[in-house]
Amino acid sequence: MKQAELVGMSMFAAGTITVLLPFFALTFAIVWSLLFAFDASTRTHCHVPNYLPTVSAAIGLTPQAYVWRACIGISTTPRLIALWMYRSYLRQSQLDATALLKPFHRLLSLVMLTGHFVEIWALLVLSVISSTENGDLHEYAFITFMVGGITSMITDSLNKTTLVLNERERQMAKRKLIFCILNITSFVWAVVFYFQHNWYCKPGVYTLFAFFEYIVILSNMGFYYTQKLEMVDYRITVVDPDGNKIG
Repeated sequence: MKQAELVGMSMFAAGTITVLLPFFALTFAIVWSLLFAFDASTRTHCHVPNYLPTVSAAIGLTPQAYVWRACIGISTTPRLIALWMYRSYLRQSQLDATALLKPFHRLLSLVMLTGHFVEIWALLVLSVISSTENGDLHEYAFITFMVGGITSMITDSLNKTTLVLNERERQMAKRKLIFCILNITSFVWAVVFYFQHNWYCKPGVYTLFAFFEYIVILSNMGFYYTQKLEMVDYRITVVDPDGNKIG
């Protein structure tokens, strides 16, 4: 008997939702902090002028924290489902017999999937536990988030070289590589400005750290949104095995 689809959503729709929710939460947290909590969100131990809140500072205040936690919590399950579907997508992809990294395809896939899985859960932890509630745990979760994300992006980009890609997939692979490079470069600059601020307390340096932190997060969103576009023909469905439809 043919299974009836009770609920269905295209991967394009699911990918859009999982990106728009964190994007909205990030934008809300930053704008609200600038308008209504500027001093609290930009103050640091150096007591020098700073003009942008860091993400940790913005999402550590209320009501920003509530919006951020809700959006990240709602988007976590679809991201985990999409990750499992991407595993299936990679298994069904055709390997390029001439690719230099072809012998490492399964290893690259495993590392990529593991890194992304770790990244998703680390994001949830650092979202639930703010820097004002437990600074050390929040920092460890953020470091884990970055390590998992960068590992996932690098290995996914390398893995693409082992596959036979159509024109659309090649365009997606190029776009993902750009987001990967932008993410890593922005993260390096963020680290540089973070330590410059803590060591020398120069005015405006922490603002540059916050700016590049925004780019890190936005490029991360862009990378995984592009990844979901690779599976544009996939659907997330709930079916009735008995073939009964609702209504």
